[in-house]
Amino acid sequence: LSGRCPKAAACAIRVHLRVLRVDYPPNLVPYRAIAYWCKAKSAESSKFTLKYFNLMVILLLPIYTLIAFLVYRKPYNYAEHIVANCYIQGFSFLTTSLIFFIAIWIHPSLFLLIYPLLILYYTYVYGRLYKLTIGQSILKVILFLLITVGVGIAVGILILLLSFAFAYIFA
Repeated sequence: LSGRCPKAAACAIRVHLRVLRVDYPPNLVPYRAIAYWCKAKSAESSKFTLKYFNLMVILLLPIYTLIAFLVYRKPYNYAEHIVANCYIQGFSFLTTSLIFFIAIWIHPSLFLLIYPLLILYYTYVYGRLYKLTIGQSILKVILFLLITVGVGIAVGILILLLSFAFAYIFA
């Protein structure tokens, strides 16, 4: 559409920006207005995540636990999985804090090491808890991560669809 009729595409973008109640400087072309809006929303979401990170982790703990319970199953029940995940989260907070301060002193990109370390720790804890071999532990953690990413994508799509629906209903 934009290749054949750029004015129509620009008009359509302006309509969508109005429906979403996006405030942008009037001298911006619509394509740049979308980038302006995305940048503003990204900054807002980053601020929200940093402000409520601990609360989000606590609220997501039952979801992580449910996924771990479904992946690892017996002999432990859901409550025992919650306890194990609380220990894992506590150690993760401690490790993340230490590596964060070290990364500030040495180099900020050092902080990216935390993610593989936490995945290895999760693999180690559940491997020891269930007396799994290294191969079994790796397969279970990969399954856990795939389910977690799938649930995250599904929730993200659901939130996006609901936000568009509310934007059109209440616009």
